[in-house]
Amino acid sequence: ALKAYHRAAVAPERQQAGCADLHYNKAIVQQYLLEYRGCLASFAEAQRLGPELNASAQRHAMLHFVRKVAEAIRMRGHLPKKRLQQLQRRLRSPEHAPGGAAGELKEANAASLSHGPN
Repeated sequence: ALKAYHRAAVAPERQQAGCADLHYNKAIVQQYLLEYRGCLASFAEAQRLGPELNASAQRHAMLHFVRKVAEAIRMRGHLPKKRLQQLQRRLRSPEHAPGGAAGELKEANAASLSHGPN
């Protein structure tokens, strides 16, 4: 998908128009692929080309998320029990579930996983 976005971005008709939607959608794909640096750059470019898309809010939220993850990594997972429970509740919320649907999270080991949805 990212190759298609790159080809579209370098097409002569897209370069002239600026096409903020292209960069916004590319940022969403990068977000799902966990390519945060590219995601932030694409949101910034989308905001520059089309302020009406409100990409700066998306970029700000992504930057906040990345900083929180970096802080958790820095702390090597040593989180107070209350903070860990807050994070678990947030992950169970519909906006953080795959595909936007509220999913049931349960602990599993690698041997119990099968091909397809688990």
